[in-house]
Amino acid sequence: MPTTTFNRPANEITQFGHGAFAPVPQEPEWDQRRHVAEQEFIARIRVAVPISDHPLKVGLAKALSGIVAFGCFELSPDSREQVAELSKLQKGWDGESAEAIKLHVLADAVEIVCRLMKAFPTFVEPFMVPTFDGYVQLEWHGPKRTLEIEVAPGCWNATGTFVGSSGEKTYFHSECRKADFADVEKLYGWFVGAELLWPLL
Repeated sequence: MPTTTFNRPANEITQFGHGAFAPVPQEPEWDQRRHVAEQEFIARIRVAVPISDHPLKVGLAKALSGIVAFGCFELSPDSREQVAELSKLQKGWDGESAEAIKLHVLADAVEIVCRLMKAFPTFVEPFMVPTFDGYVQLEWHGPKRTLEIEVAPGCWNATGTFVGSSGEKTYFHSECRKADFADVEKLYGWFVGAELLWPLL
């Protein structure tokens, strides 16, 4: 099994901590997209991994379950803490049969939040919620409108609610492809009132 090792001086500080770092070998059950996505996720955060939990010894997923996130520098400390906590959730985190959070899904969630931050100067960071099947849901709640975007396989599932002047609540739902970030911007624009009507995607 091929492994690429990057040797660094023991006292050198890198984005992965002190000293040398060697990426984990690609396991047979990983598909290439998951491997790349998880590596991109690691690149977005600074992590402290005890020597006993080195990725070469226990595997990437197990090592990341105990990380301390110091990076994702575009995000607020509260959001960085949410990312760290989500990355630690293991199978059965609800006390029953909930799946562990999929790291490539968490990477997608961080990516969409960072993109929205750049697109909207007054962007409000969402609350990040784990789902029982191992995915992540981003939630925004306002006085009149709410927006929930689930990071699902191959797409974004969006649900919105609008409370009218007489108190009636209207529900909306849309689905868009992972690559269609412009559609996600429209959805958030609807939440903040920049779009008066629920976007037709």
